[in-house]
Amino acid sequence: MKSNENTIYTAPESRSSDRDKATVKKQFAVTGMGCAACANRIETTLNQQPGVMKGIVNYATQTAQVEYDPGLIQPMQLKESIQSIGYDLIIDETKSARDELADLQKKNFSR
Repeated sequence: MKSNENTIYTAPESRSSDRDKATVKKQFAVTGMGCAACANRIETTLNQQPGVMKGIVNYATQTAQVEYDPGLIQPMQLKESIQSIGYDLIIDETKSARDELADLQKKNFSR
């Protein structure tokens, strides 16, 4: 069986035994993706961030699922890293932000 070492990061065992920190797994909406290559670029950028254990980007749903150590990185830092390559990560979880995102996604899918 082949393994894809570019998309999965496994923390060394010594790291988990050195401290007992819980990771957080969150899903964020991603804007600005136009193709699967965009999703790959965003995924690569996420996985290169210190504190990110695993980042998976789904072009079809325009989302990123990120498992990270909140002691090392916060959603705003994830957002800034994605903005630096020309995309955006929606980290606001308010109802108005969800409504705005839904409108944006409808507009993008109706093209």
